[in-house]
Amino acid sequence: MAGTIDIMIRYKGLICFGETDEWSGSDEIYLVTSVATIANGAPVVRTESHPNGAPYYDNVNQGASYGGPIAPCWVGKAQDLSFTATLFEHDEGDPNAVRDKVNIAVAGIAGAIIAAAPVTAAFAWAVPLAADLVNELLGTGDDNLGSVALGFTETDVALKVFTPGAEERGIVHDFFTLHQGQTSTYKAYFDVVIA
Repeated sequence: MAGTIDIMIRYKGLICFGETDEWSGSDEIYLVTSVATIANGAPVVRTESHPNGAPYYDNVNQGASYGGPIAPCWVGKAQDLSFTATLFEHDEGDPNAVRDKVNIAVAGIAGAIIAAAPVTAAFAWAVPLAADLVNELLGTGDDNLGSVALGFTETDVALKVFTPGAEERGIVHDFFTLHQGQTSTYKAYFDVVIA
């Protein structure tokens, strides 16, 4: 049963701990987040691209830190959910098309999970598989630097609202995702607040 207050998962920022080995000398980075829940036995997926208001962060070098722009990834009542974050290095692809493709892939994965085990708790054990499948299904013109999938129970989501956040390089957050690909290392940061 879902909670009673509206809760928001927000993107808070990104830190580059190591660039890709691309010839360009700096990265052009964007992140796609996807949150999957279940309503009336069917998957509901919300997919967003970050940074909000721009196609990507330009000229990203090792040590760069970006606080935001802060933007919602999901809003709803506390409930079991699957959270997937995929980091891309822009090359030839269209970030909006990539976002749409991720949305379709995650919706398909969520539907398959529900068909196999129609309970919301299925997301908690299935999300590692979801990350692998998103990697296989993308095939875009941009380089996938890693998908991370996390499962949160209704209680996890509700408690994160009231848990003090951590801080790294000025970005206050409740959790982060670690992305490593093509010699790069990035962290993306998120918090959970009352909407």
